[in-house]
Amino acid sequence: MDYTIISITTTAVLASAGFIFLFISKVKTNKEIKSNQSSNENSKSIKKKLSDNINKLLSEKLVMEKLLKEKERQLSDFEKVKQSGAKFETDEKLIKEINDLKEKIEDLEDEISDLEKRNKRLKEEKNELEEKIYSIEKGKNELEDTLQKNENKLNEAEKVNKRQQETLSFISDILNANNAKNEKYEEINNKTWEIFSYINDNLKNGLSYLENDFINDDTIDECWNWCNQEVKTWIKNKKVVAIVGEFSAGKTTIVNRILKQDDPNAIELPVKSTETTAIPTYISKGIDFNCQFYSPSGDLKNISSESFQKVTKSVLDDINISSLVKYFVLSYKNENLSNLSILDTPGFGSNSEEIINKTTKVVKEADALFWVVDANSGELNSSSVKVIKDNLQDIPLYLIINKSDTKSPKDLKILESKIKETLDKNKINYKKVITFSHVKELDELMTILNSISPKNQRNIISEIREQINITLKDSKALLGELKREEKSLRRGIEVVKRKLNDIINEIDYSLDDMQSVIEFKEKFFVEDYYKITKDKYGKFENGKERILSSNDRLPDSINNFIDLNGSHSEMLEKISNKKYFIDNLKDSNKKFEDLINNYNPKLIS
Repeated sequence: MDYTIISITTTAVLASAGFIFLFISKVKTNKEIKSNQSSNENSKSIKKKLSDNINKLLSEKLVMEKLLKEKERQLSDFEKVKQSGAKFETDEKLIKEINDLKEKIEDLEDEISDLEKRNKRLKEEKNELEEKIYSIEKGKNELEDTLQKNENKLNEAEKVNKRQQETLSFISDILNANNAKNEKYEEINNKTWEIFSYINDNLKNGLSYLENDFINDDTIDECWNWCNQEVKTWIKNKKVVAIVGEFSAGKTTIVNRILKQDDPNAIELPVKSTETTAIPTYISKGIDFNCQFYSPSGDLKNISSESFQKVTKSVLDDINISSLVKYFVLSYKNENLSNLSILDTPGFGSNSEEIINKTTKVVKEADALFWVVDANSGELNSSSVKVIKDNLQDIPLYLIINKSDTKSPKDLKILESKIKETLDKNKINYKKVITFSHVKELDELMTILNSISPKNQRNIISEIREQINITLKDSKALLGELKREEKSLRRGIEVVKRKLNDIINEIDYSLDDMQSVIEFKEKFFVEDYYKITKDKYGKFENGKERILSSNDRLPDSINNFIDLNGSHSEMLEKISNKKYFIDNLKDSNKKFEDLINNYNPKLIS
């Protein structure tokens, strides 16, 4: 951010310096041109005076020449008379006048010649000055062109600087925005978050331990959506309509028409310039205009109307606004928004998975979908069809053919038929196809908006509570079965123990019989020995046979006893664990009920 400010400042300084340099150069050049123009004007003045003098002298010369010709004619007549021999007195006065005239004419011719030479020299000087002026004018024009280019660059730099200042100002407003100061909102946010956290951290495992996987990732997402919707007072208990469609089809323009129908001065939503700059915007009724936004971290923050109005096309182009704003929340003092919340969404014009996912996620909150098609596009394209089929089939669909004023009624009928045919072909259910334009009244559209019914919301909290009760009931029944199995194992162990005791007693009895027939003989000169008499040997053999028989049965009985004892131990552990998890879920359920009753008892009533 600091680098951007330094860059903008540096650009402005350099542009200003260039402008000053060009301005000084232009002033200097203008002075030179004015100086040469002054010299040229003086030259023209002198030339004019010379021309006037020449013309005057030429006029005088013509007069003299006429007078001279008249005198010469008289002189010629005189000469003719003289040659004819006639005696006339020479008119010396006439001759003198003629000579004087000739002299004057010669003087005039000399003076004219001098003036013509001077005039020629002035013409040459004038041509030189004109060439110099042309050269200077050419340089001046080139400088003016350069100056104009630099001025254009400076103006562009100033525009960029202004836009960047606006962008920086908007970013600063967003980063410094205060959290929404609303006790009710804070209470709802804290309590719903506590419920969501308890479901995710306790109940999920509590049910899972008792073999109930109802609270899976999808259920957690449902709980998260419930948590979000509870704090979204702008859509809670209201019917939500989403204005969607391809990018630049005129969705925001339609929303602005709705907002301004009762108040021409209502603040308009910015028309987005690119898909990546488009941000979902919720609009609902309020006491007055109010602007809030959700940050990516999940905080609801306030910004002023002035800050919101900075969200122009140029500002949106300069920043990745989705990294600062998750979506906007606006309220207007507009009776047309009573019990209604409008969702203005990014477009579906590209194949960007990010944009499609971002848009479909918020659109799924809507009770109805208004898909805007540009009448000039000529059709509902395949990408739009795919998005509707894959993501939005469960939401009531209306088609708006926008900019209908650019088409004839006949062409509109053809377009409407093509769109309906495409929808039917792809088995997409729709409610109605309507036409709209900036000159068309809003009555039909508002009638449809007001007729929409809110969809039945899934009560995920009640479902979880029901699953807990079912799980506790089933687990208690299973615990009873385990206890009965444990009792059966105990009885089995007692039976095996008796069998083992019988075998052991039989072996002891046989050993006693065998020992009773053995006699111990103690001798003085030889080793002591044991003796069995012949008549008692049979009894000894019988005892031995009984011991061998008992020994054959003993391992199976021992193994059976060990197995039963192990099973019994495992069963006792199962019973202990089951009882522990049941008791734990009972406690969790009690805590869960307390949290819900503290927030909204109707959720489980």
